[in-house]
Amino acid sequence: MGYEKLPTSPSSSTNDSRRTSEETARPEEEHLMGYPKYESSSKSHQSRLLGSCWWLLTVAILLILNIMTLVLLFQSVRRVRSLETPPPKSWLPPEVGIKKVFLYDEEYGQVPSEESNKAWYNLMPNGLGFVKVNNDTAIPDTPGLNQSLPIQRATTGAVHQIHCLIVIRAAYYGAMAGNIDAIDPAHLPHCFDYLRQSIMCASDTTMEWVPAPPNDKGSTGWGYQHSCRDYMAIRQWAIDNKWGTSTGIW
Repeated sequence: MGYEKLPTSPSSSTNDSRRTSEETARPEEEHLMGYPKYESSSKSHQSRLLGSCWWLLTVAILLILNIMTLVLLFQSVRRVRSLETPPPKSWLPPEVGIKKVFLYDEEYGQVPSEESNKAWYNLMPNGLGFVKVNNDTAIPDTPGLNQSLPIQRATTGAVHQIHCLIVIRAAYYGAMAGNIDAIDPAHLPHCFDYLRQSIMCASDTTMEWVPAPPNDKGSTGWGYQHSCRDYMAIRQWAIDNKWGTSTGIW
């Protein structure tokens, strides 16, 4: 049995047209709402990754520059210090630092005797402390130096000071025994002032505390640690480089 095709109403035609329009628009909407979102997210991820790489590269460059700056600064400081403190000359006496606690030594403090005199005289090196200097570098002009000589003759301040102290000791105990001519009187003023200037030059700043009353009259100085140079090392150097073979104190 046949059916007649019913005429479509205007509203139905309108609805079909709207559906067709919606179906046509849907792929475009999916295109706008879907794939571009994925592509945008991918580009954003790439941008963040690229930004992180640039940040790490910048930090690495700054770190390298800082390390290079520190290395150059360290080398500059070493160069300046080497200019300020030239290496010691091979012919100079040793300067060996030691710590020493001062304690009373009766061997040196007692009146002259064979034992005490031997202890004092033993402080003087053989050769009376005079040494020969085969200097291989220029020596600054100083009093008593003859630059034309290939070999110089000298002594050290420490040995000279010990010499003066022994002279004063001999003069004192000689005068106490009634022999005022035991030491040449002209020698003593020199030694007094030489030792004064030597003590002031060293200016030991070790603190020596005053005891509580009733023993608060002063300090003996015993029992305190001092920063010193090793005199016996200087003495041995003077023996190793002695000018002559004389013994004694003058």
